[in-house]
Amino acid sequence: MNCPACHGTLESFAFGGETIDRCPDCDGIWFDAGELAPVTEEWIRQGRVSAADIRSAYRPIVRGPVQEAERMCPCCATVMPVFNYAYDSNVFLNKCPTCDGVWTDAGELDGVARYLKGHPAVNRYAASLTQSIEIKRRRARYTNWIYSKPLSGGVALLYIVLSLSTRDASIIFRTGMFVILPLACIWFARQMGGYRGLLSLPRPAITQPSHPFFVALAGWLVLLIPILSTIYQWIVQ
Repeated sequence: MNCPACHGTLESFAFGGETIDRCPDCDGIWFDAGELAPVTEEWIRQGRVSAADIRSAYRPIVRGPVQEAERMCPCCATVMPVFNYAYDSNVFLNKCPTCDGVWTDAGELDGVARYLKGHPAVNRYAASLTQSIEIKRRRARYTNWIYSKPLSGGVALLYIVLSLSTRDASIIFRTGMFVILPLACIWFARQMGGYRGLLSLPRPAITQPSHPFFVALAGWLVLLIPILSTIYQWIVQ
C-alpha cells in the first residue's frame, strides 16, 4: 500500500498483537478496522506517552481541524474525511467510510494515547464521581419500592377483595377508608410531605416539610399493619 500523505510505500510491522502499516518517510501509520484501540492501549501500557494536560483533560475545548486534509484510503482508494477523535480530543484523524480504516499522521497516535491516558488527578476525580453516581443508583434501586404504586395498590386491593368476601358493608367501608391515607402517602409522597399547616388546634402541628421517603415509609407501615398484626397473632398462637 502507498502512504496517503507522501505516497511512499508502507511497511508492515507487528505491535500490540496487531499488524499495522507505517510510512518510513513521514511516520504516518495506517490502521485497519479495529486495530487502533488495541495498539493505543499497548502504547499506553508500555509508558510511551506522557499524561494529558490537566486543563484540557478536565475541561476540553473542542477546536476545529488545523491544516488537516482529506486523504485517499490506501486500501480502497476512497476519500477519507477528517474527524475529531472521540469528538473532543482535538486529535484529527482520517477515517475511510468504506473499510473503516484510520490514518494517523506523525504524532497523532501519541495524541490519541495521551487523550485516553488522561491526567491522574482528573482520572481520580472521574473515578470518584462515577463511584458516587453508582452508589446513588444502587440506593435508588433499593428504595424505589418505597414509592411503588403497583405494589402498594396490590396490597390495598387484597384488603378490599378480602373485605368483599365478608359481604359486610361496614367492613368494606372501613377497609376502603383505611387504605386511602397510606396510599396517598405512598403515591403522593412529595405532595403530602410538603404540607404545612393545622392538624389540631390551637397551633400548627406541622411547620416544616417532611422528606418524601419518610412519608412513603410511614404510609407503608400503616398499610402493612393488618398483615403484621396477623403474623404476630399467628406467631403468638
